[in-house]
Amino acid sequence: MNFRIPQTLLLSAFLLSSSLVTTPWGAAPVYAAVEHATDLKDLQAKLDTAIQSKSASYSVTYTGGALTKTNVNNMLAAIYEADDYLLYSTKSYGYTLASDKEYSTINLTFTYWETADQSRNVAAKVSDILAEIITPDMNDFQKEKAIHDWIVSNLSYDTTMVQHSAYAGLFGGKKTVCQGYALLAYRMLTDAGLENKIIEGTSGGQLHTWNLVKLEGNWYHLDTTWDDPVADTSGKTVYSYYNLTDAQIKTNHNWKKKYPAAAVDFTDQLLSKGSTDTARALFYNNFQQVLDLDYLKDEFTASTPAQLAAKVKETMAANQPSFTIRYTAKKSVANDLKSAVSGFGNISTYSYSSPDFLRTSLSTDVLLTVHLTYGNPVAAAGITLNDSNIAVNIGGTAPLIATIQPVNVSNKGITWSSANSSIATVSNKGLVTGKSIGTTTITATTLDGGLIASAEVDVSQPVTRISLGKTSLNLKIGDPDFTLNPTIAPSNATNKAITWSSSNTLVATVDDVGVVHILSAGKAAISAKTQNGKTASVTLSIKP
Repeated sequence: MNFRIPQTLLLSAFLLSSSLVTTPWGAAPVYAAVEHATDLKDLQAKLDTAIQSKSASYSVTYTGGALTKTNVNNMLAAIYEADDYLLYSTKSYGYTLASDKEYSTINLTFTYWETADQSRNVAAKVSDILAEIITPDMNDFQKEKAIHDWIVSNLSYDTTMVQHSAYAGLFGGKKTVCQGYALLAYRMLTDAGLENKIIEGTSGGQLHTWNLVKLEGNWYHLDTTWDDPVADTSGKTVYSYYNLTDAQIKTNHNWKKKYPAAAVDFTDQLLSKGSTDTARALFYNNFQQVLDLDYLKDEFTASTPAQLAAKVKETMAANQPSFTIRYTAKKSVANDLKSAVSGFGNISTYSYSSPDFLRTSLSTDVLLTVHLTYGNPVAAAGITLNDSNIAVNIGGTAPLIATIQPVNVSNKGITWSSANSSIATVSNKGLVTGKSIGTTTITATTLDGGLIASAEVDVSQPVTRISLGKTSLNLKIGDPDFTLNPTIAPSNATNKAITWSSSNTLVATVDDVGVVHILSAGKAAISAKTQNGKTASVTLSIKP
C-alpha cells in the first residue's frame, strides 16, 4: 500500500500528539463497489465526492489509460487544498495504484479526526451559535469579534492532547487542542461570510495551527488557542493574538508554507474605521481599549527598574493589588522587578506574568502584570455583580462578572449557585446557561465572609422560524381583504409578537394583525418579522 501523509496532513495527524501509527492497517480494508471514471476531470470529481463523504475506503477505475502516483497525488492535494476544514479534520490517507496502458485502479483508505455525522453536527451547532451571537446589523469586524469571544469563552484546551477536532470542542467535554480551535474558527468565520484560512506552523517549539482572516482586503493572524489561557480566567477575554501582522506574530509563531501576507497594522485600520464608519464609532473605540492599545502610550510604559519602582509605589499608595504596563526589556524583567520591589518593606510576596506584547513588532516588549501581597491581610467588605437582571435564551449563555470590594482583598474566592438549575445553570466562572422557560436567581458568594450578590435570570424560548404558508399570491383589484396567518416555531416560543410591513403601500397595505388590503395593480411583498429578527414574506401580484 502506498501510505501517504502529505506535509499538511502530517501536521494534522501529529499535531501535539504521537498517537497515529504510520504503518499499513493490520486488517485488509473493505472497499465499496468499484466506480469508473472516463477522464481526469471525472476522476477528480469522484475522488472529491468520496472524500467529502468521509468514506473509510473507496475504489475507482480510470478507463482513460495509465495513471502515475504523481497524477493521483496532485488530484488529492487539489481536493484537500480547496477545503481547509476537510484537510485538517483528516488524520491520514493511503492508497494503492494498479495501472496498465488502458486502465488504472485506485484503492484508497482514510482515517479522520471527525466522522461525517460529527461534521454535520458541527455545522448544525455552528448555525445555532451564529444565530445567537450575530445580528443583521453587524459588519465583518463585529462578526469576527463575536466569534472569537464565543470560542475563547466556551472552549477549553485539551491538556491530554487527545482531541483534535471541532466536534470535540463543541460536544462532550468541550475540550480540544489548537487544531480543533482553528477548525471551529474556520467553520464559524466561513459560515458568517468571512474569508479565512487555517495556517500551520510552530509556536513555543511545538506544532501549531491558527487562522488567517481577511477584513476589507487585508489579512490578519487570529490565534484563538493562545487567546484562551489553559487556566481559564472568569470574566476576562484576551486579545493578545487577535488580528496580528506577520511581523507581530513572528515574535513566537513561525511557518514555512506560503500564505497571503499580513502586512497592515490592525490598529491603523481600527483608527480609520472609527472615523469613517461613524455609526459604529463606539464599537471601534471600545475595541481599541480591549486590544490593550493604551499600553502603547508613554504613561503605561516602563523600561528601567527605577520606572518599575515608581509604578510599585503608585500602586501601593492607591492600595491596589496589581498593575499592568508594557515593559520594553524582556530579557531582564525578572531581575528588574526584583530590584524594584526590594525597596518596599510592606510587600510580603509578589508574582508576575509577562507574555509578549505583540501590538508592536519589537521582540523585547512584554505586557507585564505584577500582583502584590501586602503584609496585613485584607478582608472582603462587599461583592457586586455587573448586572442585576439578565435575559438568556434556552441553550444560550450570558456572563455574570463578580467584583469583590476592596479590590485588594486577600481571598478572592467566589462560589456560584442557581436557585433552580432546571431553569438556568451557572459555571464556576459565572457563565449562565438557559435550560428552560422561567425565572430563577443566580448567586455569587465570597469565600471570605460569605457575602452575597444575586441576579435574576429570565430564560425564554426564542422564535427559530416563521412561515406564511405561501411565498406568492395572484390577486386582482376588488378582491376582499384577507388575513395572513403566520406559523411560528417552536410553538412554545416566549415572544410571538410580529411586525407587519408592505414593500409597496400604493399597491397593498397590511395592518398590525396581518389583514391585507388591496389598493391598486402591481406587486407588493408583505412581510412578517418577529422580535428576534426572523422573517417571512409573501409576494402579491395584483392584476386590474
